Amino acid sequence: MSTLWETQLSSQEVKAYKQFFHAAAKSQPNVVTGIEAVQFFAKSGLSNIVLSEIWETADEKNLGYLTQDTFAIALKLIACAQNNIKATEPLFSTVTPLPQIQGVQVTTGSIMTPNEKKKYQTIYKSQQPTANGIPAETAKALFSKSRLPNHQLTQIWDLADIRQNGYLDETEFIIAMYYIAKLMDKSITTLPTILPPDVYAAASNTSLMSPLLQSRAKKIDTIGTMAFSSTNPLTSWDVTAHEKAQYDTYFEKLDKQHKGIIGGSEAVEFFKNSKLPEQDLVKIWDLADIRKSGTLNPNEFAVAMHLIHARLMGSQLPHVLPSTLIPPPVLPVQSPISTGGFGSPTARSFSTPISRDFNSSTQRGFSLPTADQDLIGDFGNEQVIQETNAVNLLQNQITTTKKSTRDIESQKTQLQQSLKALEEKKQSLQTQVDALKSQQQSDHTQLRQLKESIESEQPEWDKVKLSVQSAEQELKTTTEQVENEKLDLKKNQAENEKLRRSVHNIQMESMRLTKTLDELHAEHERRQQAIAQKKAEEKARLAEEARIAEEARLAEEARLAEEAKRAEEVKREEEARLAEEARLAEEARLAEEARLAEEARLAEEARLAEEARLAEEARLAEEARL
Repeated sequence: MSTLWETQLSSQEVKAYKQFFHAAAKSQPNVVTGIEAVQFFAKSGLSNIVLSEIWETADEKNLGYLTQDTFAIALKLIACAQNNIKATEPLFSTVTPLPQIQGVQVTTGSIMTPNEKKKYQTIYKSQQPTANGIPAETAKALFSKSRLPNHQLTQIWDLADIRQNGYLDETEFIIAMYYIAKLMDKSITTLPTILPPDVYAAASNTSLMSPLLQSRAKKIDTIGTMAFSSTNPLTSWDVTAHEKAQYDTYFEKLDKQHKGIIGGSEAVEFFKNSKLPEQDLVKIWDLADIRKSGTLNPNEFAVAMHLIHARLMGSQLPHVLPSTLIPPPVLPVQSPISTGGFGSPTARSFSTPISRDFNSSTQRGFSLPTADQDLIGDFGNEQVIQETNAVNLLQNQITTTKKSTRDIESQKTQLQQSLKALEEKKQSLQTQVDALKSQQQSDHTQLRQLKESIESEQPEWDKVKLSVQSAEQELKTTTEQVENEKLDLKKNQAENEKLRRSVHNIQMESMRLTKTLDELHAEHERRQQAIAQKKAEEKARLAEEARIAEEARLAEEARLAEEAKRAEEVKREEEARLAEEARLAEEARLAEEARLAEEARLAEEARLAEEARLAEEARLAEEARL
């Protein structure tokens, strides 16, 4: 009898989850103990904070162990966390890849059929790959035909570009095509943040351990919920789950077109609510814009918000974004080519445009947003800022310790220390404000110079624009020529098929004539036997004449046999020649069409000649019989 979780999961997930359960349940067949769960889930590569939350959700009744039902809940939540997928209600209806557990291999059948893989290999070879594989620009042009959103194609490139050299070899190309096909036929709706080992294995016939799983080797020996409450692993993110959820709400309100990114104009107006100096906001933008695209995605927006709150608390901004602030799905900034050509160029700096946005906002005059517009809320009042950040610190402590003793007096002391630190920092900030006012005048001068420089470069930009338009026109002409060539190719292929059928008809006619010749031989043999029988009954006086006639008959039979043998050899040679001509006609290029037509004409003449020769032989045979 199937349980609830089995009926709501796919057959592949049910099979995999059962294998995971049996791998974890070592001491008892139907239960995973606290120690076993801790040791097993630690291999998922998730932080202890996340695992602690997953444990509490799964072990809702505080039993201290997991059954198959609650173990399945934990696995589904792990899969959601590993792939940055928001869990829905009911939980098991959330579509996710299988959870990745280091050192545990499950057999669920191949996720990629041989025909699919063969098709992707054919496409790869048709792109004429170099020794390194298919370059980024070629892949971009090919993948863009799928009409998938640009951000999904970028994610697919990041998953497939294992070597990170700007090229896709055959295995990497198959991985990319697999995800493109799955997104196009709606088999999947979200992409994993880490390449699953089973996808790599299906594409390359080998196995690949996820780098996240390889880096996770920490062993935990305590049991229960507190076992997951130790220090954060190296893979944790400074932005807590609570902060991320809050920042995502702000981001969704700013992203009015639901493109998954917000531009500098939206972000500038929003970040100025914090009342931070312009230079700090420019630096925060440069740190948060990890992809260097001039836009922010939800993770980059969360990093910016985290830095703004930290700056409001008095912390100094780092010169380089710490690794603990790099979102889990994002790798360190690579060279421009490693983006696969789907993102904007990564080499340029956006400090100047953002500074211009801040300056223009200042010149227009800025008013605090209304209640509906104020997405951050705590950026308008100094005391509220202090209290909000103190609460955020407490929430981080609560999340980190996970249900540890909440000492109210300790919280009060921490709040007082935070307020004291802000008061001490106030004097230092006032000094910085005075210095920044002086620097502002210098920045205005630099801005004016930059505007003049842009105006002087305008003619060159116009020239480049004309060149681009000319190149686009040439591309359009070339595309039309390609389409015409395709039409000619189809026409020639149809003519080629017609010639192939003509050769086939010639072969069939040759077979018919051969059968007729065999029948003539049989008739000739029968009549010769009748003549021999009559001659045997002749009188003795005709014995010599009969002997002479018999010798003549035998000679004639030998001649006819020799002619039949030669005819058979000629027929076989003709069939071989016609078969060879048919093969050549099928494989011939467009340039060989005239030669194939000539060969077909010669074949027709040969057939007519053969018919004439066979008719002549039949006539001679009839004359010999008479």
